[in-house]
Amino acid sequence: MPSWKFGVFQKKIHHSDSNERSFEMCMRRDAFTLIELLIVIAIVGLLVSLTLSAVQSSREAARRLDCLNRMRQQILAVQNFHASFSLIPPNGGPASGNDLSLLGGPAIQPSTFERNASEMLLWGVGDPKRVGQMQTGPWTYSILPQLELGNLHDGTRPVANIPIYGCPSRSDRTPTATVNDLHGEYESGGLILAKTDYAGNEWLMTDRPHWKRFRDVQDGLSNTIAIGEKAYDPTVQTPSSWYWDEPIWIGGSNGTVRRGKLIVPDLVGIPYRDNWGSAHIAGANFAMVDGSARFIASSIEVGVLGALLTPADQDGTQAENN
Repeated sequence: MPSWKFGVFQKKIHHSDSNERSFEMCMRRDAFTLIELLIVIAIVGLLVSLTLSAVQSSREAARRLDCLNRMRQQILAVQNFHASFSLIPPNGGPASGNDLSLLGGPAIQPSTFERNASEMLLWGVGDPKRVGQMQTGPWTYSILPQLELGNLHDGTRPVANIPIYGCPSRSDRTPTATVNDLHGEYESGGLILAKTDYAGNEWLMTDRPHWKRFRDVQDGLSNTIAIGEKAYDPTVQTPSSWYWDEPIWIGGSNGTVRRGKLIVPDLVGIPYRDNWGSAHIAGANFAMVDGSARFIASSIEVGVLGALLTPADQDGTQAENN
């Protein structure tokens, strides 16, 4: 074989070997090591968690805004009620001849027997024939016409759920028939009545026969709370309990008003009695008498919250002594 051909043959062989080595190197580069794979999985997991956290935060922000808007509608209804009757809708209370037959139930007085205090507490029932300060139902019942829910005010059999009285961030709280529990015994006549996640300021929405007017709010309408989200312990305020959670038709109870000076999260074991709270992070929504609504942090000082609750006192001391 001529030497030049042999040289060409060697070059071809060398070129072929180079291609094979290059192919093998490429094949080796396309494979992942275990460490590389674990790193990729960790990065993907981190990105997914960040994305989910951002989505959840965005959804909660939307729910909190929706909650705030519902409270704005409620305080606007309170203002319209005041314009019609010249008083803030009171929290109601029992009266002679007032019973559950008004709601399509038996002719019995609704009540809660509180086991801890060994005390029988009698409640009023929303009555469409009673107006203003004579109303036996609570403020949540009185403002139903102003919320364009007059059919629920005028004697129609009540429902188990009224969306405007529910916070969208809180788990489903659709009630069931009452069952006596460790905290109390309840006389509900077997009726299933809608509850509320919101409570009125008891300094303003007093039990009958007392009532307040806007002119009694000497600290300023924008500086006084009218409505807020109420504290909730899921092991106590269950669907079958009325304990500190009586329905919107039941007057004179603490299911529809609060006066405490704490804002607590929805948790087991919280001081729910008389206090405020929510499923939102680090605070709760409140509506002021002037119609504005705002988020108040749970870190607020007790004295400051007390001043926002009392209509004619700067630190709550005077009102506590009355």
